[in-house]
Amino acid sequence: MAGGMTRMAAPKNARVLSVVSGSAERKEKPVDLREILAGKTADIPLGPDDILFVPNNVSKAVSIRTLEALLSIGTGIAIFRAP
Repeated sequence: MAGGMTRMAAPKNARVLSVVSGSAERKEKPVDLREILAGKTADIPLGPDDILFVPNNVSKAVSIRTLEALLSIGTGIAIFRAP
């Protein structure tokens, strides 16, 4: 079901959530996916019920959304100001 990282992902802040045996709770382990993808750190084995959580980078998401909005506004102005 893996789909790869989105452009707004924060691979440095990824975490592996593992099931604690005999409990319904999960243990969190921080993972820097940039280091793994660059080959500087060994791969981390995942168990059958483990979850790899990669959060969004909020500042990057806000920046991209702002640029998209400005581009839309600029395009609208260019279209409606044309003679």
